[in-house]
Amino acid sequence: MHYRIRIQGHLDPGWQDRFWGLCIEQQETGTTLLSGILPDQAALHGVLLQITRLGLVLLSLETSEAPGGQEKSVFSTQTKKTGLSRLSYVSTQGENNMNIDGAVMLITGASSGIGAATARAASRDGARLVLAARREERIAQLADELREAIAVRCDVTDADQVAKAVQTALETFGRIDVLVNNAGQGLQGQIDEIDPDDFRAILDLNLVAPLVTMQAVLPIMRKQGVGSIVNVSSGTILSVIPGTGAYSASKAGLATLSAVARAELASTGIAVSTMYPFITATEFLESIRADHESAARLESSNSLQPQKPDQVAEAILDLIRTGAERADLVPEQYGGTYRG
Repeated sequence: MHYRIRIQGHLDPGWQDRFWGLCIEQQETGTTLLSGILPDQAALHGVLLQITRLGLVLLSLETSEAPGGQEKSVFSTQTKKTGLSRLSYVSTQGENNMNIDGAVMLITGASSGIGAATARAASRDGARLVLAARREERIAQLADELREAIAVRCDVTDADQVAKAVQTALETFGRIDVLVNNAGQGLQGQIDEIDPDDFRAILDLNLVAPLVTMQAVLPIMRKQGVGSIVNVSSGTILSVIPGTGAYSASKAGLATLSAVARAELASTGIAVSTMYPFITATEFLESIRADHESAARLESSNSLQPQKPDQVAEAILDLIRTGAERADLVPEQYGGTYRG
């Protein structure tokens, strides 16, 4: 689709690479006219976010099937007319909001549980998905169920495989708008029982791998001028629970990493958020690296009903939409804000 976008304000040509290849067609006193072809609505929303971020004002937006074709007015300040879905969020909801409809979302640990639930929820909202996990058969089946999704076998502790997943996403969709760092594993045991090798492996998967994945997508998001990263930590870090020391340490590290990344990227249009789920009905217990029995006893001793992965997925999507710093589903008695 070809676009002509008129804005109030002067645009330095050096900013053109922030606008997905749109060219400055004309600059008059106080106004700038941008024109060119954008690949999809997600790119258009990225342009509109950049306009807002630079303190400029959108005056009009026209579209046509091709350059020189018959143009259709989508928005103008004179008529206040808009045919662009969710255009209003650009000016009313803040700089770091993300329209999920049309956004390209990379989800790690997408083969089951929270990752798969997030993929299904995002697909219903119109996202285009890159499903990354080690269990290739599962993500391939999930991708077949969804509207626009591809499956990429990826062990996130392998930087080369992460780079390949990111490259596949770019080759398929041309961009990456959202990263959900969901892959992880539990480790149960008292402090004097934790195998250091198991602890290193958990740190690699739960803490180092999210860093590597963020590093892989950040150059893309910086170039786009917009992006959303959600790191899935754990509600266990909000209170002291014996037997969870190794796992909680890895997830506490991820929460800190996420908070620092948010501060460092605050001026780039990239929102970094942290999700704190609690006891969730997933395959988590089966995948625990050590001492499954103790983990099962700990969970069964709790009177709380496990939450559904769909509930966590919706909270993750809300973080993406709003750019909020954090969300938790942790009951108040365990240090969270959840009252459900």
